[in-house]
Amino acid sequence: MPPAGAGPGQTDVAPLRMTAHSLAAHGGAPWAPALALEEESLEYHYDPFLTLRLGDKDGVHLNVADRVRRSWEPPGVDGPGALEVWYFGSGAMFGFGQRDDHTIASEVARLAAADGILVRSSNFGVPLSTGWQESLLFAQMLTEREPPALAVFYSGANDIAVSFCAPDDGNVSALHAEAIESALVAWGRLHTGIRPRRRLVPGDPRHTAEVYGRGVALDRWLGDALGVPTVHLLQAELNAGKPSGPDAAVYDLLGDEPPDPAWKKRYAAIADALPEGVVDLRAMLADVDEPTFFDYTHTNELGARLVGQRLYEELEPLLRRTPSTR
Repeated sequence: MPPAGAGPGQTDVAPLRMTAHSLAAHGGAPWAPALALEEESLEYHYDPFLTLRLGDKDGVHLNVADRVRRSWEPPGVDGPGALEVWYFGSGAMFGFGQRDDHTIASEVARLAAADGILVRSSNFGVPLSTGWQESLLFAQMLTEREPPALAVFYSGANDIAVSFCAPDDGNVSALHAEAIESALVAWGRLHTGIRPRRRLVPGDPRHTAEVYGRGVALDRWLGDALGVPTVHLLQAELNAGKPSGPDAAVYDLLGDEPPDPAWKKRYAAIADALPEGVVDLRAMLADVDEPTFFDYTHTNELGARLVGQRLYEELEPLLRRTPSTR
């Protein structure tokens, strides 16, 4: 994606800058700088349905093909008896800060294989996406591909983030909406001014919770229509933990004060209004004795492994009673 200040029609919507705080979370692992460079070089292309899609990536630690981030898979996964699981979410589900074989999806597949269950993973995580965009992507993939055995949604943080930078008027928005609108105005293809944005002015957190809940309902409705069980998890986040814990240094590296009360209020509003059956993972990493986060929602490989273990607890009973998708 072009850098900030690019010519008309171009804009910088890169979802994450891998800086010192992210590298520090990997404890000096020799592969971390190379992974950071591969993440920086990800390409984002126009999608006529959801605006952005990830381009293909052929890397050492990070690979994307036809929208799907590569995951660890067991031998025999392309034969009979394998179960396909689709994953939706933003950068945390995609696996920023993690090599292909150590994302949440990979950890689930590895645990399933240890139990004799063959899982073929399709990680559709898209950096910057919100819950409602993940619902639309789920619908789009169901029209383009054969239904999976299960669909997993791991999200929540971007739903809150977008509620701070879009008008609190009852409409949904996207984190990249302003950048794209600015580019269209600069290019002369949009002849209205930029709508005022009420950045960092908390509105009614109930609206954020309602939008999230309706997205969950839509996912379940689509899944039920095609016989695809859906599993929803409210993702882990730094602000739910203890500022004095092992991840406390992240606040200093990011230059922020822990925790942000407005952010916590909105996250709590979603958690308090979760539809029945949604798994609340907000604070699941709070008591870990090692660093797991490198910003508010993205984790290192230890964080992904722990989330994957918790997710597998939810998926294992469903996987055992689900017919093979091949």
